Amino acid sequence: MTKPNFYSRYYQDTPVMRDWPFRVRSLGYNHYAPNYSRFPDGQHPLDHRYSWETGRVLSTLTLVNVVNGCGRFRSGPSGELTLSGNALLLVFPNVWHAYQPDRATGWHNQWVEVDAAGVLPLLNRAGITSERPLKHVEATPLLSRLFQELIDTSHAETFGMEHMLSAQAHALFARTLALWHRDTAPARHFAVVDRVRQSLVSDNDPALSVAEVSRRAGLSAPRLRVIFREATGLSPKQFQLKARMERAARLLAESPLSVGEIATQVGYDNIYHFSRQFKRALGISPAHYRQALPEPGGFLKTGRSR
Repeated sequence: MTKPNFYSRYYQDTPVMRDWPFRVRSLGYNHYAPNYSRFPDGQHPLDHRYSWETGRVLSTLTLVNVVNGCGRFRSGPSGELTLSGNALLLVFPNVWHAYQPDRATGWHNQWVEVDAAGVLPLLNRAGITSERPLKHVEATPLLSRLFQELIDTSHAETFGMEHMLSAQAHALFARTLALWHRDTAPARHFAVVDRVRQSLVSDNDPALSVAEVSRRAGLSAPRLRVIFREATGLSPKQFQLKARMERAARLLAESPLSVGEIATQVGYDNIYHFSRQFKRALGISPAHYRQALPEPGGFLKTGRSR
């Protein structure tokens, strides 16, 4: 069976999906061959139709992936931009915009449209704006697979299908953000930084020093500090201290271990040094932290504190 050149699905409000994060409003794909005769083509609601001249404004956020071919996009904030194969385009809410494939090349694109509220905070945090909504990346087989899974799910006519679409859209946007920042320092150094992070909070050797971690990573301590701070915003020592204090607070709240035993668990051989570090980080001693915990967990308040 030949795959159609155009596919789209649109979803309206339903009580069961109210307030569901990453709510999918539409999805689909278009395949325009070179020298196509009409654009846009396919089945679309009136509020989604547009032309290059008239454009449109949507209240939602749309991720567009141009798989191959070329085209152009324009909006008020970004001006006119050139799209080519492996382009990722984010169409922001309440922004006039228009896009179309070049007639000489056509294009194959796929899209998913979601409620903006769940996605905009992630884009803001990542520094992605309506002024710079376009990113060209290398071939993205995982992204294509996620789009295909989304489209496959949309063919199902079963209860819960829209919930699955929401979860799959979440994964799709997570992958998009990773691709968007693939060339940044945190992405380039992720593998080594992640190994260092795991080592610094290891249960097997909680007292492991930063110098030893640097040696195991095959880096000098100064070089490790530079790439670790680029990736996490903290030095290795600051990260280790933060992780230790967070774990200590969790053990104080959730375990019957004494403060001394918790100090050993998180890598301190001196309870007084641990207590000073804990108070400096959280503004309260470990014993007082535990005493201030609310019920339930009475054993925490009446158990050993030393």
